Amino acid sequence: MRTSFLERSMSVLPLPAIRGNRSHGQNQEPSPPRQPRFQDQDGDRARRYLMVATSGGHIEEALRLRERLFGPNDAVEWVTHPQAQVGFPSGEVVHRTPYIGPREARKAIQQLPQALAILRNREISGVVSTGAAIALPFLMAGQLLGLDCHYIESAARAASPSLTGRLVSQLTHSRLYTQYPSWANKQWTYGGSIFDAYCAVPTPSLERIDKVVVTLGTMQKYGFQRAVEAIQRSLAELGGARPEILWQTGCTQVGDSGIRAREAVPASELRQAVGEADLVIAHGGVGSALMALECGKAPLLLPRSHENHEHVDGHQKWIAQELSRRSLAITCDPDSLSAKYMVAATSGMVVAASAPPSFLLDARPRENLRISA
Repeated sequence: MRTSFLERSMSVLPLPAIRGNRSHGQNQEPSPPRQPRFQDQDGDRARRYLMVATSGGHIEEALRLRERLFGPNDAVEWVTHPQAQVGFPSGEVVHRTPYIGPREARKAIQQLPQALAILRNREISGVVSTGAAIALPFLMAGQLLGLDCHYIESAARAASPSLTGRLVSQLTHSRLYTQYPSWANKQWTYGGSIFDAYCAVPTPSLERIDKVVVTLGTMQKYGFQRAVEAIQRSLAELGGARPEILWQTGCTQVGDSGIRAREAVPASELRQAVGEADLVIAHGGVGSALMALECGKAPLLLPRSHENHEHVDGHQKWIAQELSRRSLAITCDPDSLSAKYMVAATSGMVVAASAPPSFLLDARPRENLRISA
């Protein structure tokens, strides 16, 4: 019988010595579901959870789901990459681990010893991850130690799991969640959406655009020259005085385009600029979109294309389509961008939902749980 890469990786570890005292035998009776927002049955005992997410959209989703996931007595610690430029809740511990790029599963497995050390030393009760590859070593370690493990697929995955999601699904103790009811099934539970926290409010278009923020994310591998060229062309079509523009372009090479591009902008500075902008233009990344929504802006999203070697797949189109469906964004392919899309993107604002629902996590083990010693 063929075994998966993850199963082969775990088989070489001294499993009986590190998985702890919890029994997860195949004949074990499933425990009752935990109360909403991950509280214990008595609602009083504080527990410590580790929230694990890659820099960019994954950590942005995790931060915004935090209050919907955990109870008021729960302590939360974080694991992310050094380049994650976000503001973490005051007083919460943040662990930084080496960057794991898209589809670097083997590099992720190499971080398993560090993951085990963090979980043991910090006395973690459970692991929750919104991806991407950084989820693998920590959910594997959590399974080996007998902890509650939960993987929430990114809101960018509107039709099916990501590669990380498919790999995590092989970890038999990890509970799996989708943010789209359309592809929920026996294996993947619908727990809610990160976008449930926002509502669109129509407003008139602005007569002039004085301040613009362009953010193309902080990816280290994929440039997005098409977007830069399309934005410059369309801004020229607006006419009138040239607006003040903040360009955050990541690894995109801008050459002699004449723009003052910055690879990265501190989170506080970028957030302030987005809040003051008349127009926010972003790639279709979840993190960039969430920052705009958080600042009350309905962004103009230009999704990256797999066919043009701008990302590993076409998931940015899915996220742009979902936000457009909710009237939380305007979306356009860079090749079709024109001034009219920019004007249209100034016509809406975003407000926080009055009471977004809890994102319910289930503590019951998946069916047919097994760990082979």
